[in-house]
Amino acid sequence: MQQLSEHFKLVEFCKHGAPPDDCLPLAQRMCQEVLEPIHTKFGTMPITSGYRPPDANAAIGGAKTSAHQWTPERCACDFQVPGAHLPDVFDYIRKESYLPIDQVILESGKNQATETDDCIHLAFRRTMPRQMALIGETHGAGGYRQVPFITADTSTPA
Repeated sequence: MQQLSEHFKLVEFCKHGAPPDDCLPLAQRMCQEVLEPIHTKFGTMPITSGYRPPDANAAIGGAKTSAHQWTPERCACDFQVPGAHLPDVFDYIRKESYLPIDQVILESGKNQATETDDCIHLAFRRTMPRQMALIGETHGAGGYRQVPFITADTSTPA
């Protein structure tokens, strides 16, 4: 079982199959540089979706250009944080963490009464991240609304 970082194993990201080997260095960086600091702040973070081959991505309604279809240039995962209010985790990531995130999305699921099917989508790039923050329904069902992302360089909305 391949360990990507202290608290994350490759198997956690492989519900739809194993990603190509050339994608693993970037996935390891995502875990070490982004997921580990979030884990340090909030604790356990079950991965609800990681790598998706194109057929699995299409079957669940993922975007055709989804970063869940890992390449050596980009990767993504969705996660939950038991015991934490996801909007608080999302706000920490976009306003305080200064992590090298390409995109973070607070996604609400179908059950509006609870957060049980909500998640945070996090995309990571090998090159300079866009640092985008969005809020919307899972799989873009209702569209996304962009919200400010505070960057380490300027401390102002991107």
